[in-house]
Amino acid sequence: MKILGMVNKYNRGIAKANKELEKNGNPKAQFDVNKLTEFRVTVMPRGESGQIKSVKAYDTEGQDSAVLEIIRNKPGIKMDAIFLEIRTSTRSVRRVLERLSKDNRIEYRGSKRTGGWFVKT
Repeated sequence: MKILGMVNKYNRGIAKANKELEKNGNPKAQFDVNKLTEFRVTVMPRGESGQIKSVKAYDTEGQDSAVLEIIRNKPGIKMDAIFLEIRTSTRSVRRVLERLSKDNRIEYRGSKRTGGWFVKT
């Protein structure tokens, strides 16, 4: 890329990306450059106080407790924000929310646009 004139300096993009992520409070990106024709970048979301919460897809009790804790700490939170707090798919978050609301542990208050999830008291 340097020879073709597409980049100015070697290794400046990785340092710049990590600097921007650090300013935002995210962990550093993980760069996988082991293949000749491609590379992979993994950017992790930041959780509460910079900690990333990782929940296994098959651990339903762990998922339930993690989502309940997030909703307790941030009443009125939306599903997209919950997804950013824990590392799992949006579909898994939707299933957890459905399961918890069916068990009468949480409820959605407000309209679809401005409402959010709350723990039932």
